[in-house]
Amino acid sequence: MLAGWTEGVGLTDTGREQAARVAERLAPLTIARAVSSPLQRCLETASVALTGLDVGLDDRLGECHYGAWTGLSLAEAAKDPLWRVVQDDPGAATFPPDGVFAAESLVQMAERVVDMVAERLQAQGVAAPTRRGSSEAATLGSGDTGPDVDAFAAGLRERWPRLDAAVIDRLVPLYGSHAERMVDAIAADPVLGERYHPSLPVTRAELEYAMREEMALTVTDFLERRSRLLLWDPDMGRSIADGVARAMGEHLGWDASRVHDEAQRYRELAEHLRTFESSGPAAQVANG
Repeated sequence: MLAGWTEGVGLTDTGREQAARVAERLAPLTIARAVSSPLQRCLETASVALTGLDVGLDDRLGECHYGAWTGLSLAEAAKDPLWRVVQDDPGAATFPPDGVFAAESLVQMAERVVDMVAERLQAQGVAAPTRRGSSEAATLGSGDTGPDVDAFAAGLRERWPRLDAAVIDRLVPLYGSHAERMVDAIAADPVLGERYHPSLPVTRAELEYAMREEMALTVTDFLERRSRLLLWDPDMGRSIADGVARAMGEHLGWDASRVHDEAQRYRELAEHLRTFESSGPAAQVANG
C-alpha cells in the first residue's frame, strides 16, 4: 500500500525485526547525526535502529506526497496510466491532487531531500558546490546502455549466443548496463546462470548481484523491491521463494530456521496481497 502521509501507520512485526537487524549492522559504526521523518513508522524504526541517539526531525525527509494515490495498493496504482510514467520516466511523474492529502512530483520530493542534506552539511561547515548539478543531464551508473536499450541487449545476446536469451532480456531493462557484468559472470561460470524455477529467468547471478550491490538482505527485499516479481509475476515469485531463501542463507550465514522463516514470510505477504486483490473493493464492485 502507498501509505504516504496517512496517520497511524506503524511498523509491523516484520518491520520491527528488520529495524533490529539494522541496529545490529550499525552497532560497529560511529554515527555523527541522525535525522528522521516525522511519520510514525519512521519514528518507530529510529527508536529501534538508533537506540540511544538523539534523533532530529525534518518534514523534508518524509514520504512522497501521493495525493489521490494515498492508500492505494500497488496493484490498484498499476491500473492508472500514470503508473507507466512512474516506472519508465519518474522525473515526469506528478501525483494527482486530492482534497485530503497533499500531492507533489517525484522531482519535488527528491529536491526537498537534497536541499535538507545540503543545508545541514553547510551548517557544519561543508562548502556548498560551486555549480548546481542536473540529474536530467547526468548519466546514472547503470545508464551506459546508450539510447537504444533493446540494441544493448541484442549486443549481449550476439556476444554470448549460447546463454539464455530470456535471462539477458530480463536483466537489461532492470539493471541497465550493469546487466553486462552479470551476463559476463554467467558466461564465465554457468552455475550462475541456473534458474530458480524453469518458468522464471531469475538466476543466481542476479540474486548475488542484488545482495552485493543492492543491499538485498531478505527474501522479501529481493523478490519485492529488486526483482519486482511480487508485482509482475502472476505467481508473485512464490515458486522461487524457497530456492532464493536457501541461496541467501548460504551467503548471509542464516541457519535452517531463518531460511524457512524468510521463505514463509514472503509467501504470507504474497498470499495477503493475492487475497486483497480477489476480495478488495475493486473485486467487490466487479462482482456486484
